[in-house]
Amino acid sequence: MATIVNRSFIVANGRSVHYRHAGPAGDAPPLILCHQSPKTSEELVPLLQDWGRYFHCYAPDSPGYGLSDPLPGKALALADLADSVADFMDALGLETAVIYGIHTGAKIALGTAERHPDRVAGVVANGVLVNTPADRQDLADRYLPPFKPSIDGAHMAMAWHRMRDQRVFFPWYDRRDAARMPIDVSAPDDLQASVMDLFAAGDTYGAGYGAALSLNTRALLARLTVPALITCGPGDVLLEHLKNISAPDCVTVRGADSDAALKTMAADFLKTHAPGATSPQAQPPAHGRRLRPTLRGEAGARCHGLTGGRRAPDARRILVLPDLGGSVCTLRDVLEPLASDMQILGLDPTGFGWSDADGGDPVAALDAAVGDFAPDAVVAHGLSAALALDWLAATDAPAKKLVLLDAVFPDDSLRPDIATGLIPDLTPQAAGGHLLAAWQAVRESALFYPWFRPVHAAAIPSDGKLVTGPLQQAAVALLRGWRTAQSLLPAALDAPSRLAGSGLDTVALVPDWSQGRGGLAALPAPVSCHPVAHADRPGALRTALLA
Repeated sequence: MATIVNRSFIVANGRSVHYRHAGPAGDAPPLILCHQSPKTSEELVPLLQDWGRYFHCYAPDSPGYGLSDPLPGKALALADLADSVADFMDALGLETAVIYGIHTGAKIALGTAERHPDRVAGVVANGVLVNTPADRQDLADRYLPPFKPSIDGAHMAMAWHRMRDQRVFFPWYDRRDAARMPIDVSAPDDLQASVMDLFAAGDTYGAGYGAALSLNTRALLARLTVPALITCGPGDVLLEHLKNISAPDCVTVRGADSDAALKTMAADFLKTHAPGATSPQAQPPAHGRRLRPTLRGEAGARCHGLTGGRRAPDARRILVLPDLGGSVCTLRDVLEPLASDMQILGLDPTGFGWSDADGGDPVAALDAAVGDFAPDAVVAHGLSAALALDWLAATDAPAKKLVLLDAVFPDDSLRPDIATGLIPDLTPQAAGGHLLAAWQAVRESALFYPWFRPVHAAAIPSDGKLVTGPLQQAAVALLRGWRTAQSLLPAALDAPSRLAGSGLDTVALVPDWSQGRGGLAALPAPVSCHPVAHADRPGALRTALLA
């Protein structure tokens, strides 16, 4: 039976680290797992589910990848990444552990063992690049081009084909037959996962990646004193590099003829060298005035979001829900000013943002995530009013105020088109066209309402909205949440009819351009509507919450 894998945040040497963890209920030896770049700890979930039966497994997102904060500076050495693992162990309260790493993570694991031999009882390195100084310079010059979102969306096509070519050639930019790999190109869904990992890292993806690619592996191995197994599976492009390894007696170099054999060999080595069993208790990040990332709820239905603010008995507690296909992380500039004197909990429902994708009933998962927060008011962004009403109806929360932020609902003339066109189908396509479709949707949403009607009569003010960073953040959120958004859209469009009988003090902060606009539904009389310019939303939201 597979072990349950959970997710948490921890502060390690002042840096927020997202990690996955699994293990038995009692004491067990600790194991750190390091992923490859530009992936995240999600790729290690199958190992966590298996090895979590006999280890306490901890798999952090490397600095700057996934949901972990980057290390300061862009020019990192492998020593910086190794020290970040030691910092992570300190935060967990681990004196020693065994470490497993794959590809980039293999070098991080070896680097940690070399720099902190008293902290590492044994290491398994799966796939290690060993090359010449000339090869390392070539990789440094060409392997990691900058990732910069562009207003025309060209970066979307670049990212897709960059990651696709990485599954055809090594290095990916050497498109000669001699550089072809004897493997199949990944299916679109698998390739999509890698592209989303690249998007999560953004332009910081090259820092950790570059530190591993530029490493003189032979020199590191010569200094190693910790028991290590260096291995590689069949079909791995790095398998041929095993023959280039010359290592001290503490290192065993051995290939595997199948992935199953590799996993068994690695597990046996780790068990042999594992330190004594422990059950460390990690401390959660300290609460502060600034918003910080959080994960709340039950394992498998965790809701990711932002939390922070003033912790005092008289501080108002505000729950924030994102627009359909959005994320509360895109609202940071609106919510951060509130944290000076209010407690903020912004949560992405399951299926949205970085929350767990398959969390079952989103209302039940949201209720478990809210827990004992007991909000005084709920802020529903965009079309999330129905979800807010569903949650309020299912709980005994004290909230009596509902604030609708950027609330725009279609009338009967526009509703059929909104129901079918607002949330595009972003099923991964072999040519990557779905990425451009996502970019088009969020970019046009800053120019037109509805976004799929690019005519002058549908134009809306765009000053301050066509900024590539926020647009990229919105596009990534849509790519992660479009399926759930489509399933919730019919109920979301019915929200106005439910507001009149809700018994809530409801305030709608509507875009100023929506006044007198055809095709929009009028909200029922009990709802107090206030037109607000895009730039004035933080102040208007504060006023509505304090009224």
